[in-house]
Amino acid sequence: MTKIRTMLALGCAAAVTVPLMAVPAVARPQERFRDAFTDTFEFECGDTTVEAEIAVTANIVFVARGRSGLPHWQAAIQERGVYTNTDTDRTYSYASNYADRDFRVTDNGDGTLSIVVQLAGSTRYFDAEGKLLYIDSGTEQLALQVDHNGTPDDPFDDGEADFLGVIRELTGRTDTSGRDFCTDLLEITG
Repeated sequence: MTKIRTMLALGCAAAVTVPLMAVPAVARPQERFRDAFTDTFEFECGDTTVEAEIAVTANIVFVARGRSGLPHWQAAIQERGVYTNTDTDRTYSYASNYADRDFRVTDNGDGTLSIVVQLAGSTRYFDAEGKLLYIDSGTEQLALQVDHNGTPDDPFDDGEADFLGVIRELTGRTDTSGRDFCTDLLEITG
């Protein structure tokens, strides 16, 4: 799988924290690895430029499951982000810990796989002094589709995942639901 898979899952989730689900005894790990990356970028909130730094660490395993033996992705992910208001140098940050796993993988018979991804965990948001402001936590399910390049049992040559939609909205505590990110950021960092 490409990094787009991780970023798509991360970006679509209102990040959520529960340890990885137990792998059935009949499952056999195909591949285990750790991935870490940092991304920095700028964006605008109204007339204010915001600098962002996002750091992600993921412990990932692919496990062949079910009668089809198709690989299923499982990952324990830690994500940290800091948004800096360039006018005030004050920050708004978050910390996420969650599990991301393929709940169901189906070979569509047309060169693609349909994947139902389940995310479970939490995200906590903080002001510049480290005061906890909001918590989003629980589980959600997303739908993805990926071109398997003629090898449904080899996830490493797959194309980029297409996001098909949310199957089940985030359950649990959702403090940021309905809030405007830029409004919050400018108020917190003003």
